[in-house]
Amino acid sequence: MSNNTPLGEVEETSADLQQVTFDDYLGKTCTLEQCIKRGSPAMKRGTHSIWFGSEDDRMLFNREKVISLIATMQRWVDTGYFRE
Repeated sequence: MSNNTPLGEVEETSADLQQVTFDDYLGKTCTLEQCIKRGSPAMKRGTHSIWFGSEDDRMLFNREKVISLIATMQRWVDTGYFRE
């Protein structure tokens, strides 16, 4: 099963980072937003972590957690289950 429909429109924030605003399954407005890790000049701006969720319930994921989340979600999309 493949669906290449974008989650939402990519917009620039006031901090020159990118965010995508979308509605969840229940119609609640959510965002996926780049985040800056303070004091980490070695990484390109906005590539360290992301905020994900609604305005009153957001989660912060670093790159490693995003990679794991993508793998888990892809397994669910492919099989309907989180584990094989």
